[in-house]
Amino acid sequence: MICWFGYGFRHDYLGEIETHVRELSMPRKSAKKSTASAKAVAKPSPKSASKSAAKSAAKSAGKRAAARAGSKSAAKPAGEASKPAKPAATASPVKPAKSVEPAKPARTAKVAKPVKLPNTATVQWDASPAERKREQRLVKDVANIGWHSLHVTGDGAIPDFVYSVGLMETYGHPEIIVFGLPMETMHDLLSNFVAGIDGGRLFARAGSYDGIVDGFSLATRPMNTQNHCDFVGYALWHRAFVGKGGDLRVVQCFWPDKAGVFPFEKGCTETVAALQPRLDLAPPPKR
Repeated sequence: MICWFGYGFRHDYLGEIETHVRELSMPRKSAKKSTASAKAVAKPSPKSASKSAAKSAAKSAGKRAAARAGSKSAAKPAGEASKPAKPAATASPVKPAKSVEPAKPARTAKVAKPVKLPNTATVQWDASPAERKREQRLVKDVANIGWHSLHVTGDGAIPDFVYSVGLMETYGHPEIIVFGLPMETMHDLLSNFVAGIDGGRLFARAGSYDGIVDGFSLATRPMNTQNHCDFVGYALWHRAFVGKGGDLRVVQCFWPDKAGVFPFEKGCTETVAALQPRLDLAPPPKR
């Protein structure tokens, strides 16, 4: 398990790429319509309310005076038969209220269950409650959203990194891993890649790609399978979970230095290259 490590190295270039990524990838929230105008119409001002009250009081006073005058002038001479009063109108029967059907319960998101693998083994949830919760959230995100992002803090020798889980299941595209930038920036980079994949672009082959971040080219290279266990363990777990263990593919995203040189090219700035370990190469033999 990679432990917490505060990777404090930053330089101007990181700030530049972070600004570009955030401007492009962070969705702009639509401004909510103000209800002030509606309230002003519905609720009269104090002046208009006092005027309307005065008018209504004058009308009611006039009606009372007319009623008193009418009662004197309407006195009938003696002997004149008074007309029978009209019977009061009978109130129409009240219609019974329509029965309201109870609201249907909201649909709960389906969570995939452990599946049987070809070798009849079963992928089990982790025994640890915290790990089990992470696994369940991962499965739910892939099923409902299409992919899941995992943030991993470095341990001193390895910088912070972020990688995707679910792109293979949803799009048939290799997962993507990126190193050495602020966590939010790396997540936004993955979001931009996923948006491109969703639009039909492919980043599975080694090469440089434009249009992911404004003003910068990014490169991808296939990750050596010998590095899978050390860096993308949850992606391996998910492939086994859906019954497709052994076919995981991952590409590493590389970002260049200010001169546009990538870590796998000669002349790349040492600090930029140090932030991005070469997972496209086989790991050195363990001693």
